[in-house]
Amino acid sequence: MKMARMAILGVAVLAAGGAAIMASSFVNTPVQGNLVKNDEPKIELTEILVAKKDIVLGTRLDASMVRWQKWPEEVVANAYIVKSGN
Repeated sequence: MKMARMAILGVAVLAAGGAAIMASSFVNTPVQGNLVKNDEPKIELTEILVAKKDIVLGTRLDASMVRWQKWPEEVVANAYIVKSGN
């Protein structure tokens, strides 16, 4: 009975060692090429006014409650407050 347990333990240790070697080879494999394609179109951004935190209805706004955030130009709605370049 002891011999069977030792054999199972030996197989388990060998399997764990093989798995560790395979995992380390995946981690150490260098990435081929550039992950970011250089031929993708550049997204044009504009700045819109956004709230820094939740603002309760009826609250008087001041500059500490809002900030400018870059936003894709193609999805800017007419209702947004846009920072002008002037």
